[in-house]
Amino acid sequence: MGLVCPHRQTLSHVSASSTNTQDAFFFHAHFSGFSAVFLRQAPMLAHALAPWRQARSVWRRGSSCVRRLTFSAAETDTDALRLVFFGTDEVSLPTLKKIHQAALDGTCDSHGRRICSDSLLVVCPPDVRKGRKRVLQPVPVKQYCLDHGIPVVHPPSRSSSDSDAGSVPTDNESNLQRWIPNDAGVFDVGVVVSFGYMIPEEVLLRSIGPYGAINLHPSLLPRYRGAAPVPRCLLNGDKETGTSIIRVTAKKFDSGDVLLQRTYSLESVDATHGQGQGEGRGGGGGPADDCADLGNLVASELLLVLADRGSEDIMTVLLDLDEHLKQAR
Repeated sequence: MGLVCPHRQTLSHVSASSTNTQDAFFFHAHFSGFSAVFLRQAPMLAHALAPWRQARSVWRRGSSCVRRLTFSAAETDTDALRLVFFGTDEVSLPTLKKIHQAALDGTCDSHGRRICSDSLLVVCPPDVRKGRKRVLQPVPVKQYCLDHGIPVVHPPSRSSSDSDAGSVPTDNESNLQRWIPNDAGVFDVGVVVSFGYMIPEEVLLRSIGPYGAINLHPSLLPRYRGAAPVPRCLLNGDKETGTSIIRVTAKKFDSGDVLLQRTYSLESVDATHGQGQGEGRGGGGGPADDCADLGNLVASELLLVLADRGSEDIMTVLLDLDEHLKQAR
């Protein structure tokens, strides 16, 4: 008698020998009984594992794994401040890191709502090609998310026919879903830092609550709206610069109400006479300077300093958002 494959057991596999035939039928009956028991238990096993699959699952998009945007009943905390962050590069990272750290520390806002890592979503551009070999690599914000298990999505690609260089197509439900999927729910507030895209009005209205979104801009708005505010400030020989936290408006960059603004001197300061001071407008005094002489920094260095200090301002506004909205100008 040859070998018998249990899952293909048929009479044709059984030898004419009566002894072998009995052995074969006994094996087939035993295996069939085991299969029947397993099949009876399968629904109960599936039911037991269902909450785990629904609570957190992973799927592959492009070349990286990102967490599906579904939250179980345990994760959807009514006392949580649900945030969606829009960012791209090293200028965005200080704010994202502070928000993430606040979530890990369980920091609460003025209403007692916790900043929760399970209620944080990040929207950033897709991977870009870098180096001589043009290898696809994630932008800095996405790399941080992948390293720390933060869910991330990408907006749809910019259309070559768009008149606005920062706009992306939102002419159908599929494109809107790629911004913030419906199963992610509605977020309490959005935070925008060095994103580079015009966020569609449909996204702001459908996926973000009445607080809307706030933006960090490294200049003293309304001056230097738009791109490259720090180089323009230095080229014009300004004696001061600063950071502005503003509300995000649809269809126009950097035009929203100012919630908090801080001013920093760009005049040379002798380190022996103490550090430069930041003057706060719209709430509190400025944070202590990390560098005694901002006036001697090149544009790229000054931008990173303002990004770090602006991240503190973002947290100040987030933790007392209602009060800053009342004082908006």
